Amino acid sequence: MKNALTRRIQSSVLATLFFSIIVCNSTARLAAQMPLAPEVQQNTLFTPILETQHLRRLRLDLSESIKVQYALKTQEVILKDFTLFTPSASNQAAQQGNSSNEAFGQITSQNAVMMRRGGVLEFPSIAVGLREVEPFLSFSVKLYCEKANAANVQVFVRPLDENGAELSERLAVQFDHHCEDMSESEQAALPMKSRLASGTTLTTNLAFLPKETRFVHLRIEFMRTAEFSEPILRGMEVFAHNPKATDAATLQRFQSGVNTSVVGNVAIGNPSKQITSEAHGSALPRPAFVTRTDWGCPWGQTSGPNTLTPTPPTHLIVHHSFSPGNNISDWSAAVRSVWTFHVMSNGWSDIGYNWLIDPQGNIYQGRAWVGEDDNTQGAHFCGFNRNTMGVCMLGDFTSITPTDAALKSLVRILGYRASASNINVRGTSPHANSQLTLNNISGHRDGCSTECPGGSLYPLLPTVRNRVFALMNPPSMRSQAMQGAPSRDEAQLSCLVQPNGSETEVFIEWAESSAATPIRFTNRRSVQRLAATAPETSISAALSGLRPALRYAYRFVAENSDTSTVAAQGEFTTLNTSVQNRATNAENTLRVQPNPISGNGADISYRLESSSNLELQIVSSTGQVLRTLAKGVHAAGEYRVKFDGANLASGVYYCRLQLVSPSTRQTTVPVVIAR
Repeated sequence: MKNALTRRIQSSVLATLFFSIIVCNSTARLAAQMPLAPEVQQNTLFTPILETQHLRRLRLDLSESIKVQYALKTQEVILKDFTLFTPSASNQAAQQGNSSNEAFGQITSQNAVMMRRGGVLEFPSIAVGLREVEPFLSFSVKLYCEKANAANVQVFVRPLDENGAELSERLAVQFDHHCEDMSESEQAALPMKSRLASGTTLTTNLAFLPKETRFVHLRIEFMRTAEFSEPILRGMEVFAHNPKATDAATLQRFQSGVNTSVVGNVAIGNPSKQITSEAHGSALPRPAFVTRTDWGCPWGQTSGPNTLTPTPPTHLIVHHSFSPGNNISDWSAAVRSVWTFHVMSNGWSDIGYNWLIDPQGNIYQGRAWVGEDDNTQGAHFCGFNRNTMGVCMLGDFTSITPTDAALKSLVRILGYRASASNINVRGTSPHANSQLTLNNISGHRDGCSTECPGGSLYPLLPTVRNRVFALMNPPSMRSQAMQGAPSRDEAQLSCLVQPNGSETEVFIEWAESSAATPIRFTNRRSVQRLAATAPETSISAALSGLRPALRYAYRFVAENSDTSTVAAQGEFTTLNTSVQNRATNAENTLRVQPNPISGNGADISYRLESSSNLELQIVSSTGQVLRTLAKGVHAAGEYRVKFDGANLASGVYYCRLQLVSPSTRQTTVPVVIAR
């Protein structure tokens, strides 16, 4: 068996397996390139095929032997042995007394390696060749195959330090289906693709490895399936990138959610949850975001040498990045790595997404704009990118859900685009490019076979759609008013609330009023929850435990999941102790109609059971006499006095009827003037 294999190798000397390594080292501001590590400089078996200030791409020619392994040796790294084997063949070799590390693949005349019955390729220690890596190392593998797809190929990586010690457990890296999402011109620009026969290109997601990583143990498993019984590997590339750390001040600003990015002459601030009632039905503003320049794009705000195309979106597509996982803090570095991966490894004209969102809720500008149009056609939706906008949630949401801050920002960027493009966020419609009928807010997996945006994020999309709808359709309120007049310690308030299609909770807020502007509402209480389908509803709120003779400010607030409507501020004054009612025969005989008083004044009526010396006055909450409407001795009977409220400001006053003789008695009725 061994001799037969040797003859096959000798008869195929011209067969070649290309193994290219892409090593990229960049910073947020295109700092000078770090020197290559000594082990890479000493490795003369690699032939450089592309070298720039920030990119190093090498090709490995395995024309003479299939049995080569890449291993660590004292003080230097050499190509020593590359193993190709299949489990079944290894067992057979062991039974025959042959070494289990025999090569059981087959060199073909098409310059490829054919995997009989499935097999494993293992590279025990690929030198990264980058020093001073911060804050992590991004790593990816690209395979050029035939008769293979993501279902029968699996890639594993394990990071090693400079001594070859393992830094973490072996990581299974999923394939990145975004790499199918490019235009024909972008596909034609792929260097390796142009040199190889047509086939399947499988590219893994970025694996974000510890910054101490100096070598990577790479394992590639091929499995035989009913569809593909003899997978063929024609070539491969490895991509490694050092994004460099974001400066501390910028990182702290992003981590705290404080964003003061400026685009053009327009300052972009943090988006507020609150939308006033006057904004109901208007287009939503673009939320705050981190510009390309701020996150460190090497091309800044431009698309570099490439010409991009705007596209009017009909569908909004949600993704997750899978990598870098969820345990890093420098998300600007993650965005830089994604950009470098898409442009330098995939050969795309720019980063694939239109927007990216980190767990702190920061929104990052993705693909460059065409003029003022912020919806450039990207590379993210299964090759059908026209009429879409792509938003990537940074992190792996296979088994955990995004943070509340990240989801809130997702809702805002989707709401902004849906509002600007008149998209029905709860609806479905045909997507012309893919010829699929899709939810207008969809996940990546709705367009092709992929797990993106993750098993935990995808089920949240119905909730996301409802939240975007709620943001675009805040509740409305009108007719906020007092019911009657306040007493010394209570007030009854009301308003009309329309939910507008989303579940809404209504609150009452109040505080003692002062000269301070604006008033800080120190008290808040839930009054009523309205169903999404509820009609316009009258809401009543009773305030108790108030202090006498004080002016209070109040307002109703109606909130749905993602926005709120705040009614205009109202005020009232509680009754002063000095003008409290006293039980008398005249009690319940004093009337003010109408009350509140708005236009033509009011009629004040009262009834006397006997002749009395009286005073009928309008007084303030502190008891100060503002008007005397009647005075002197009056015979028994009913009386009516006209009160127009002239020269009195809107507010709460009191109509006081005092009987001086034959005994002292008093009746007081609150009067509200509402101009």
